[in-house]
Amino acid sequence: MTAGKVIGWIAGIVGAVIAGVIVVWLTSGGPQTQPTPTRTRPSPTATAPAPTVWREGDLTIPVSAGNSGRVADLDAGRLLPLGTSIPASDADIIVRQTPHSVVIEPGLSKGDGVTFDARFTAVSDGAIGRDACADAAISPQASNHLQLSSDIDVRSHVCMVTTNDRLAEFEIVRVDLSSTAREVEIAFVVWASD
Repeated sequence: MTAGKVIGWIAGIVGAVIAGVIVVWLTSGGPQTQPTPTRTRPSPTATAPAPTVWREGDLTIPVSAGNSGRVADLDAGRLLPLGTSIPASDADIIVRQTPHSVVIEPGLSKGDGVTFDARFTAVSDGAIGRDACADAAISPQASNHLQLSSDIDVRSHVCMVTTNDRLAEFEIVRVDLSSTAREVEIAFVVWASD
């Protein structure tokens, strides 16, 4: 066998292999591509709408003695007087002096000291947000009697359901119990009902 015949045989084998590959490629419909995987999460441009804010602001609530003084109505963003002919049924937060401490409660008790029209649902050292407040409203994790300097202090955040059944969050911004003013300043946001 000569070198020319060997080269001819090799060229024939290579040609046959190439021809076989081309035939298989043409009969299978061309080059195969991997299917594009489907997305399992929303695209970055498809975001949920931001919750609607009903009211937000700051209030300075004086420390009340018993059932006199002033209470915060977060839904209206104002203070309501107690012990007058003006009904305080919209009271969301009261700061009052007890014999041993200053406590913050969700408005006025229904007479038993335990049941309130509003309710606290969560307490945190940082911002909580509407979604976490909504989760906490289903299964509250907070007492309705929060003692200043023990349970909460400046920079504490509290989620609550207001007397008008709206979710709200407030932050303790400043506490002044040493002066004659005796007051607690809060920053709050109330979200519109869904």
